[in-house]
Amino acid sequence: MKKYWKRILACMLAAGMAASLGASCSSPSTASGTDGSSTPDAAPAEKESYHFTIYRSGAWPTYPADGGEGYQIMKDAMKAYGLPNIDWEVVAIGGTEYYDKLNVLAASDSMPDAMNVDMVTLTSFADQGLIIPLEDKLDQLPAIKDLMRPAEVDAVTYNGHLYAFPVGYLEGAINGPNTNGLIIRQDWLDKVGKDVPTTIDEMYEVMKAFKEQDPDGNGQDDTFGYLGVDSTVFDVIFGAYGIQPQFWMETPDGLRMGSTLEGTKDALATLQKWYAEGLIDPDIFTTDASLKDQKFANSKGGIYEGSGFTGSSVQPETAALLAATPTAKVAPIGSIKGPNGDFGAQESAPGYGNIRAISSSCEDVDVLIQLLNWSVDDSENGGFYLCSIGVEGEDFTLSEDGSKIIQTSTYDEIYAKGLGNPVRFLQVVDRRWVEDDAVKCFEAFQDSYRENKYWGTTPAMLDYPDTCTKLFQEYLAKIVMGSLPVDAWEDYVDEFYSMGGDQIEKEVNEAYQALQ
Repeated sequence: MKKYWKRILACMLAAGMAASLGASCSSPSTASGTDGSSTPDAAPAEKESYHFTIYRSGAWPTYPADGGEGYQIMKDAMKAYGLPNIDWEVVAIGGTEYYDKLNVLAASDSMPDAMNVDMVTLTSFADQGLIIPLEDKLDQLPAIKDLMRPAEVDAVTYNGHLYAFPVGYLEGAINGPNTNGLIIRQDWLDKVGKDVPTTIDEMYEVMKAFKEQDPDGNGQDDTFGYLGVDSTVFDVIFGAYGIQPQFWMETPDGLRMGSTLEGTKDALATLQKWYAEGLIDPDIFTTDASLKDQKFANSKGGIYEGSGFTGSSVQPETAALLAATPTAKVAPIGSIKGPNGDFGAQESAPGYGNIRAISSSCEDVDVLIQLLNWSVDDSENGGFYLCSIGVEGEDFTLSEDGSKIIQTSTYDEIYAKGLGNPVRFLQVVDRRWVEDDAVKCFEAFQDSYRENKYWGTTPAMLDYPDTCTKLFQEYLAKIVMGSLPVDAWEDYVDEFYSMGGDQIEKEVNEAYQALQ
């Protein structure tokens, strides 16, 4: 990155910011062909054996500390693949404790060989010399290199060096980083005689029918049109007015925070009207994700802030819905267009939350790179199935044309073997396991995302940590619930700029121009 980034991220560290991208648990990975051509050319001088300690951010309670039976299965595959004698230890820690532990290890000069990192940890460790530049190692990862997205490689590049490996993605709508979208009860639509809405006006009419026409058939006035969580920003609705309130958007005057643009006021007026008419769950701003899923399963709302995975019958919230209402059907809402034809939900942040760094204390980096490449290689004896979904014929089968993965073991059973996500040393996103209904959701969502023009952090954002997110969410809740009038948006804009927004906006535009 440009020199500007060094100043930005140094300030970030000085401010003691802590954040986590979180580890991904998406499903099996595939990458290369089957001719063995993805084996790296690098051939470091061999020792009798190599040992690597690998830290993983995640909680997999059934994974055995000694690697279980999967340890020997992987060893045998590595030997047949042509790797030297490699031993490894996986240490998996969930939640914020993971980064607490990493920082303790860093302070005691006891770093693992490889680890998940977030951007704050990456920049801190890079500045301290605790992790190594990896741009020269990409060619030693032929099984994944060409599947990494350039934007994500850029996102983990700091001071001109690649300090972590991002994930790779197979082609196709189901394998992209963007997964979220609105899900609607198709059986409710059928009952009230409506189609999946495509515009704001149609969505209003559908929600009104869901509220008034007893779609669950229990004879009570207890259903709502829209279910979400306390952190919601109603991104699909704002997108219909050409806005994403927490994204940096391009204007003739440069980048501006979306929440300060006029379309935000129009979206707020619509949401306030919907809430006043009882179309939105009245408790939405005090509902966490677990409670939202319970309400969905209990048929309290017809439109649900979900994801493409919600289309799958094995997804927890959908499985709970079907257990309670076996005749329930769900469908995706592809996009909702506003008065001027605008649309677009929030795109996902770069990196998919699953980037991997290598310690400067690692003695055998090239051998470790061979292990990483093996773990995402689908050639003969490659490890990506073992490191994602287990043993073929025992834990899964492939369709005849290889386009579908049929899972026969639960993830907990796979982890108990010592296989799957805990030993997913690198990741290629491959969702061939998802059911056809979920595929339809991903395909419907594919072209319905709006771009954030700037994902970085600037010094002023750290000086004014509440300005870009918390301030808007407070005004959003109050305006939608009617405790503030829609015109209070103008007060919000004034407060945004008085709380450092002017400096934040200036720094964002400087950084954005420096990156062009």
